[in-house]
Amino acid sequence: HDEFAAAMHSFRQAIRSDPKGICPYLPLAMLQHGAGDWNALVETTDRMLRLDSIDYPLAHLLKAAGHYNLGEYDEAERAARAAEALDSRNFPKMWEVLGWTSVNKRNDVAAISQFQQYLKSMPDDPGAPAVRQALGRLMERHPDIPREAPSGPVFRADTNLALIQFQLTPKRGQLIRQLAPEDIEVREDGVPQKAKLFEVGRSYQSSVPVEITLLFDCSGSIAAPGTLDPYVFHESMLDEYENVSIAIYGFSEDLTRTTKPTRDARTLKKAMDAVLTLPARNTRLFGAIRDAVRDAAEGRSGVIRMIVVFSDGVSADQNFDDAYRYGATAEGAREFGVSIFPVVLVNSYYASPGAARFMMLEGNPSIAHYVGLAEKTGGRSFFRIPTDSVLPAILKTLAEEVLANTHVAGYYTMTSEQPRPHEAKVLLRNQSMGQLTGGSRIVVH
Repeated sequence: HDEFAAAMHSFRQAIRSDPKGICPYLPLAMLQHGAGDWNALVETTDRMLRLDSIDYPLAHLLKAAGHYNLGEYDEAERAARAAEALDSRNFPKMWEVLGWTSVNKRNDVAAISQFQQYLKSMPDDPGAPAVRQALGRLMERHPDIPREAPSGPVFRADTNLALIQFQLTPKRGQLIRQLAPEDIEVREDGVPQKAKLFEVGRSYQSSVPVEITLLFDCSGSIAAPGTLDPYVFHESMLDEYENVSIAIYGFSEDLTRTTKPTRDARTLKKAMDAVLTLPARNTRLFGAIRDAVRDAAEGRSGVIRMIVVFSDGVSADQNFDDAYRYGATAEGAREFGVSIFPVVLVNSYYASPGAARFMMLEGNPSIAHYVGLAEKTGGRSFFRIPTDSVLPAILKTLAEEVLANTHVAGYYTMTSEQPRPHEAKVLLRNQSMGQLTGGSRIVVH
């Protein structure tokens, strides 16, 4: 006991001598965890993570344990999610913390999944017996849930399953009503099809994965995105949607992928930093978007895909032929079921983004084509003055206004010896329910 107290005293003294020296914080936090000094543990890990929130996932996990034992379950979940984002492989203990947190928040489904992940990774851990008992009680209440933990995210997918995404906006003054399968009709070339999959708006455990590609214009006319908090993606979107992953690309004359679809905070941070290093050359706008669509479509099947493009919407004069790629870009996106969300970055001398929209669309065909990609592919356009807050704001809008209202219908296509394009559409049976956006794509079979 004396050695334990002396060690804690030494670490505290080291921190007082050099508050910005990070080395003493983690061993002090581990001692405080062992002593059950939860308030001190939260304070120590808070101070440590203000110095470095990237390289110490264990600090996030210890912070989660402190908050959990103080009964602060929301804070415990946030801290455990941060540990998960940084390193989900080497710290499976986070699943135990998340499981108990979900139990206390009365989220049985999440608790079952998290306990299963924990027991699969650490079957002989000292906390495993208590978790097995709790899991058994939860499974009795939910006999329909599989008893074995999945090896990873499991989604319904079939190479012959054509997915069509759409959004439903209620008419002015009308309450949002949840759609049912009988409210829609799926047609291919005008012929009704039997819907085999139907996902309604916000769904915490969606069965359909969503891949969002962020595409940044790195030409000389666009200021590079500023330094970002590494958790901006989780705080704005990923914590709420477990079925979403993000890919990042930059482009000027050439398209460069800095990360494939991922949910890892450190990978996303490094990918954004890499965008800052890309050379500023002439803008090959529509060609880059077309290539990004094709690259994304080469991934797994049964995926909903969205591309968010950050650009001023202007192609370089010496790449004038790029404007002629606009039609092919739109058709390619429709064929692969990719919705495009153009973000038009406007100069600050405009009185407002609204004024910029009018002036720029009237005066530049390239910008008009760029914005038009949204309507042609079921996306949405934005006009924003470029600041460090643009990306977080767009991510938040996508989470709250787009993903929350994105519906997915799927049907099985017929195979053919000579594949050809078909027009697939989702229609509302009752037009009074609201305005349907998207709901159309080209399916080749």
